[in-house]
Amino acid sequence: MANNHKISEHLNSPIIKPPSYFGKFSIRLLFEYAKLFGWKKTITKVITRIFPKKEYKHTPSTYAMVTSALEIRSSIERNFSEIVNLDIFVSVIIPTYNAGPEFINLLKILRKQEGVKKIEIVIVDSGSKDDTLQIAESFNVKVVKTPTEKFTHSYARNLGAKNATGDYYLFTVQDAFPPNTTWIYDMLQVIINNDVAAVSCAELPRENADLFYRLLSWNHYKFLGINENDLIFSMPQKPDYISLRKNAQLSNLACLINGDIFNQFRYRRDYAEDLDLGLRLIQAGKKIAFMGSIRVIHSHSRPPFYFLKRGFVDNIFLAEMFSDFSIPKITLCKLIPELVFTYQLLINVLDQLSLIGLPIKTSEFSTMLRNQFSKARSGPYPTTMPLLDEKYLDKESNVFLNNLMSGWGQINAGKPYFGSFLPAFLEYVNIMLMYLISTYEFVYLDLLEDIKACFFKVFCILTGNYLAYCYLNKTYEDEEQLERLKVLLIEGV
Repeated sequence: MANNHKISEHLNSPIIKPPSYFGKFSIRLLFEYAKLFGWKKTITKVITRIFPKKEYKHTPSTYAMVTSALEIRSSIERNFSEIVNLDIFVSVIIPTYNAGPEFINLLKILRKQEGVKKIEIVIVDSGSKDDTLQIAESFNVKVVKTPTEKFTHSYARNLGAKNATGDYYLFTVQDAFPPNTTWIYDMLQVIINNDVAAVSCAELPRENADLFYRLLSWNHYKFLGINENDLIFSMPQKPDYISLRKNAQLSNLACLINGDIFNQFRYRRDYAEDLDLGLRLIQAGKKIAFMGSIRVIHSHSRPPFYFLKRGFVDNIFLAEMFSDFSIPKITLCKLIPELVFTYQLLINVLDQLSLIGLPIKTSEFSTMLRNQFSKARSGPYPTTMPLLDEKYLDKESNVFLNNLMSGWGQINAGKPYFGSFLPAFLEYVNIMLMYLISTYEFVYLDLLEDIKACFFKVFCILTGNYLAYCYLNKTYEDEEQLERLKVLLIEGV
């Protein structure tokens, strides 16, 4: 069982400022927050900040592994007009590669951070060909250069730490944006007041983030238990894949750690190096914190093929890291007909969506969608290959899926469906509908288009997941093909 402690109620957040702090930038953040959490929670949050209560009541946690939850006052519960300068030197470490013009805005807000003695910015650049280095030098940033071919996420960050001189290291990325000038101060307070080795904060997707990215973010933080709470994690009493996966989570979007502690552990691995670091920290008896009430603005617009590759790499890594990671017994010849069946079902359902009247209440839309999937799931395997959608699939995923399905795609034609891929897909659909209901009151045309695009990205990330299972179950007959797939799917992730 996990040993987790609530730090503060999620509504007591520094992102939505008191009235004297409201301005153009804060109003934009308010709309971004509403896009992620819905207007009901946002309005409640604003009311709570304007009319604060002396005692904070915590919503009972739904965190699956919690055995005890010690309520302690958050280190960020303070008067925002009273920032006590800390005698602490922080090194901000950022791997860069063609950071683009927005890099200026990141450096500006980092230079304006309040409440600490000194901030040093160290970038580790892997061969930028744009103005990244010139921008960095104009802000008096310490620049460390490394060849592009030597870059890994661990190597770049360790190299940055080697060249840093601060008491604490803050690892972040070139396209993450602090929401205010007390962002570093707020995270430092968590470490100082709660005896934790490291702290990370959640991300707030940008205003233009698509539905799938916002869904991934929301569901990930729901899994960790921090959508409504700030949590301190330590080594669970009965470690297994689920409890370790939750309790070891750090995020390199924003990871603040004591420099001496980091130099004992450092990053390892080419992928998920932040999770690996968190795992080794709690195994050594240390505590780490993950803040839902502190956010960093960040998101990416990724094509479907990226998520297919990401799904593959995620599961390969998790299987290597956790010995009890569940691996369904599936092979390529079993999986591919399932992909064909699920894809055809998706096309049939989306055809029906084009007939609905808009706008429609989100609750009604969700009921209708569940009914359509329920009716369609009992049919036989298709007798012809489905036509892949060029509107919602990028060129790479379209070509990849066409080549993949053309092999064993028709071997079950006409037989009743039986398998595990479709249930996994429908589980993802249910998660998406939960998010929609909690965030939107009505579905309009633009949201409907976002929902359709989301379905195809769900299909792709699950295809990557299941190809990883096939790889982990590989037999002599399909080993050569799966090794070729692995080379393709791990590149650039």
